[in-house]
Amino acid sequence: MLMNTVHEDRPWGSFDMFTHNEQSTVKLIYVNKDGFLSLQYHQNREEFWRVVVGNPEITIGENKIIANPGQDFIVPKGINHRIGAPNNDVIILE
Repeated sequence: MLMNTVHEDRPWGSFDMFTHNEQSTVKLIYVNKDGFLSLQYHQNREEFWRVVVGNPEITIGENKIIANPGQDFIVPKGINHRIGAPNNDVIILE
């Protein structure tokens, strides 16, 4: 579910641009094995998540899956969501 992302290949490799001249926050979230963020929602913003390391349990609304590195998720405004690490340490780009 990747949204508004630009991918460019260059002689040295490639990059994915997530924002360009937009107001945004980009962070890496580190979740220790057996850790879970609280179930939450945001009325005024959506979130983008990319799994960088590990196999997180991703909950978005009623959907719950074990994800793999490289998978992307969009969390719409007002939808319950959570990240957990039941199997291993996890890193998420948000």
